[in-house]
Amino acid sequence: MDDASTGTLSIDRILHHGSHRQLLRRISASNVPGTRVDAIVVPAARSVESLGNALALATDLSCGVIVLCSGNVTATEAAVAGNAAKVSLIALDVGGEDYGLPQFETKKVPSRFARPSDTSLKRNLGLVVAKVAGLERLLFLDDDIVGITRSGARAAAALAEWFDAVGLENKGYPDNSVVCHTYRELEEGGQQQFIGVGALAVDARSNPSFFPNIYNQDWMFMLGSGPWPRLAVTGRMKQVAYDPFADPDRARREEFGDCIGEGLYWLLDEGVSIERADSEHWTDFLKRRSYFIQHLIARVEAGGYEKSWGERVLDSLQLAQETNAKVTPETCLDFVQRWRADLGTWREFIAQLPADLGVAKALEHLGWPGVVQSERPWPAVASLGEDRLIFPNGRACVADQQADRPSDRSGETSPFAPAAT
Repeated sequence: MDDASTGTLSIDRILHHGSHRQLLRRISASNVPGTRVDAIVVPAARSVESLGNALALATDLSCGVIVLCSGNVTATEAAVAGNAAKVSLIALDVGGEDYGLPQFETKKVPSRFARPSDTSLKRNLGLVVAKVAGLERLLFLDDDIVGITRSGARAAAALAEWFDAVGLENKGYPDNSVVCHTYRELEEGGQQQFIGVGALAVDARSNPSFFPNIYNQDWMFMLGSGPWPRLAVTGRMKQVAYDPFADPDRARREEFGDCIGEGLYWLLDEGVSIERADSEHWTDFLKRRSYFIQHLIARVEAGGYEKSWGERVLDSLQLAQETNAKVTPETCLDFVQRWRADLGTWREFIAQLPADLGVAKALEHLGWPGVVQSERPWPAVASLGEDRLIFPNGRACVADQQADRPSDRSGETSPFAPAAT
């Protein structure tokens, strides 16, 4: 392996996988007869004005909105906005409670890798409400996502019957980690985007996964469906622009989760099950990751870039490098083991919850403090099994209890594995 300081490395496929898009099925929304969305789930932290796009989309879809609030927005403000938009909305001020959720083992990672964020808690709370209320098709939507059309959202919801997760194609500002943003800036076309929970449709009834508190929590959620997750992308959305280098500490907070996510998806890219994520794999991957960051630092230090941009990028990359040096194969093995244990705990927890109570009775049963509702009644949820999808090849796909679900595919050969020769 060449020394990173030479700047002569062939990056893609050797040190870094700039794209995981071969793991996705691209399906045009125009080829999918859309179906209902039962609820939009928003983990809100920006001002209440940032909820405007979610409320407008809910109006177009005739669905309700679940807003999990902290930071710069309160549940009361969200409910007032829901009333003004004439949208059915339930909002919760999140903070200081466990809300009866399991105590996850993945929370016990070393403090140097801890991520002070409540987004995973918020999304898991959305999954709990969906189970107890009987809300099947969810659209997770961040409060900095715009541009989703009714047809795109309904197509994603329909495809969620047949895929473990369905993302909307990002046509806005690229959404990657700080390290990957740097690679994008330095190597035109080298870094692509994957789907993410910023705009993600899931079938809450059949998907047994949860969101761990880690950067790339959405990638882990997708992997929780089985060793070979079925993933699709359709429609479109736009990520609102942001500055990934504004806070250098962002790179530090992301690095451990980036190692875990990129390390596991590296295997899938190669047609290998994540069951093969052993000590040998992590030793090899972490060495590649370290060389990758060193290479990016060397490229920026070589100059040729606007001075203030280069300084901010270097500040971020150096913090990523410092954190990366503390990640060991044993740390990665331990986290994945804890994550697997948490998956089992979550599945048992979800299974023992009552189901299909309707929104009002679900909230009564859960008894969470700080819940506020808008005045508009929640839309009726359609009966299960009444939707029929016709795919472009003419094959009829009818949802029933015998459908192949993620939990039934533990021994399945990867649909992305290289063909036998």
